[in-house]
Amino acid sequence: MFKYILALFFLCFVAQNLVAENSTADPYSGFVFPNLSTEALDKSNYRAFPGLLRDKTFVVVAYIKANWFKAQEICGYQGLSLGSINSKSENDLLEKYLLNSGLASNNEEFWLSGSKLADNSRWVWFNLGRPISYNRWAAGKPIEVLRNRNCLALLANGQWSNDRCEAEKYVICETRCPLTSYDTPIFLQK
Repeated sequence: MFKYILALFFLCFVAQNLVAENSTADPYSGFVFPNLSTEALDKSNYRAFPGLLRDKTFVVVAYIKANWFKAQEICGYQGLSLGSINSKSENDLLEKYLLNSGLASNNEEFWLSGSKLADNSRWVWFNLGRPISYNRWAAGKPIEVLRNRNCLALLANGQWSNDRCEAEKYVICETRCPLTSYDTPIFLQK
């Protein structure tokens, strides 16, 4: 079993390096966007940058607003998932990026993959299927009295808020090779 896992890790590593070495003039040629033109990716509000931990990359999509469900679709069409923040360092990285890029100046909000749609009693990262362990809720959040605020958003100041999933916000996607993830796959845990 260990040989298979090691082989899969090696293939993932090689694939990432081949993609980096063989990049074409159009870096977005592999992306598919429903009802969106690839020219939108050239705008300054589409940014991808590496996270701090093990090949995780955040992609900030700030040229279109969508509800939480459409945000899942936008990320999925790019081979990504809606982002999750699993540590203070990741949260600080995004907060600093939003501030330095000017995206924080209008107090914008960005969808993350956190929700309590499956189980109204706990917050879970939808893309990981795991309970949220690190959090940075804004003062008074999450508002649990308002039952229809089941989706998690990152505020421009780096704090978190819960809102109606139908509200339209910008999007933060993420990607990482699963076997280099800092989240140990469940089947390997003892």
